[in-house]
Amino acid sequence: MLFRNHLYSVRKAAQVNEQAGKSNPKDKSFVDKVEVQEANQMGQPATKNVVFSDYRSSTAVQRCVFRRNMKEREVKREVFMLEGDENFEALTLRSKMTLLVKRSSDDVKNWFYDMGIEENLPDSWNEFKKSLIDHCCGSGLDNMIKYREELWSQYCIGLRSMASEKNINEEEVLKKLRKEYAPKTLQVIFYSFGISLKDVIERVEEWELFIETQASVKPRKKTFKPVKDIREVQKPKVTCYKCKMEGHYSNECKNNSAKLNSFERTKTEDCKLDTMYVIVVV
Repeated sequence: MLFRNHLYSVRKAAQVNEQAGKSNPKDKSFVDKVEVQEANQMGQPATKNVVFSDYRSSTAVQRCVFRRNMKEREVKREVFMLEGDENFEALTLRSKMTLLVKRSSDDVKNWFYDMGIEENLPDSWNEFKKSLIDHCCGSGLDNMIKYREELWSQYCIGLRSMASEKNINEEEVLKKLRKEYAPKTLQVIFYSFGISLKDVIERVEEWELFIETQASVKPRKKTFKPVKDIREVQKPKVTCYKCKMEGHYSNECKNNSAKLNSFERTKTEDCKLDTMYVIVVV
């Protein structure tokens, strides 16, 4: 009797938790065990209930269905499986997109969030599927890169072709160009106000033509004539203090004997001055 009362209280608590949207793993495991025992006594197969931890792990795996570096067939397959739900068609466009993004990785969620805050969400379900496939398969506008040997004009033309093919607004192409690591002249062109993508391509082509022309023109080498020293004109009238010769200064004198004689002469003169000073003092 006590066991039945306890079982009734546990089942009642489980029902209350289920109605409130909550779950108690301990009570649930006990109820599952009791139901299995009762089913064995009555000879009926017991229903297999999912453990709480296994349920959370399985839903975690289902949430990350769409991610980067997927094949196009994989993305289309997963979208097709979700579209087959009986209640899927009754959802609004915003709810359909949110349902797919909830099963995606953080990168796809950030991509969807950026489009949402900029109010650039697709207007139809087919456009959203196409954008999702391009993002997951790496064939979208964000995945295009410029190679080192590629001209900037060719890169801009390639972006314009992809934008027209995938019905992407030109403003998105300009935003991508502004994020590129480009020369300062091109950055000024990309950040120009009220400029169209066609004008950008024309100005980039003009800039490349100017750079090519400047590289083909070789700069002329200037020849400088040596400037004569003004002192050389006056040197014939100059007399060296050391050798007493004309035509150079004493610091330019190359006569070593004259230098030695001048040194000895100054030394003797200093000695004479010292003796004269001593005599005067005495």
